[in-house]
Amino acid sequence: MNSWNRAYSVFIHVFLASALAAIAILLVENARLRSNSPKTNHVATIAEGDTLAGFDAFETHTGNAISLPDSLRLFFFFKASCPLCREVFPVWNRIADSLTGIGIYITGISFDSESESPAEPAHFPTGRLNKPRDFALLNRLFSVPTTALTDRRMKIIRIWQGLVDPALCADIIRASRSFSARQ
Repeated sequence: MNSWNRAYSVFIHVFLASALAAIAILLVENARLRSNSPKTNHVATIAEGDTLAGFDAFETHTGNAISLPDSLRLFFFFKASCPLCREVFPVWNRIADSLTGIGIYITGISFDSESESPAEPAHFPTGRLNKPRDFALLNRLFSVPTTALTDRRMKIIRIWQGLVDPALCADIIRASRSFSARQ
């Protein structure tokens, strides 16, 4: 065997070993995620009645710590790089504007690992998590944009996932006002 054939053979073996290792890692991770939901064939996602956790490492995009007040909270979960999130930001701004002054703390939470600000200026405070992947796994929050209304104990009262159209916008405002009036 000449040196070129030997080098090619080594390259093929290393490439195949790497590909097999990557596939094994993906299969193990997939099995681990599926084990979170033994009754169904899919991974359980965040739902009404769940309690959000893991806000201990939450800060503004400029690095200042954010403390969450003891009140109803409306969270907007997003990624600055997500086209759907950029599309829903003006609607979130309308929701925030219409809920001003009724005792609901509104904040946007970015899943970006860098301190990337949202594309559109927000009419509400926004921040990021220091470990967004850990937060997502802990809370089973696997898709953005997501809007969540929580009580003082961070228990989810209502959750909306995906794009927010005008009808859904009205539902979020109505639900937020309704729960605010009961507090």
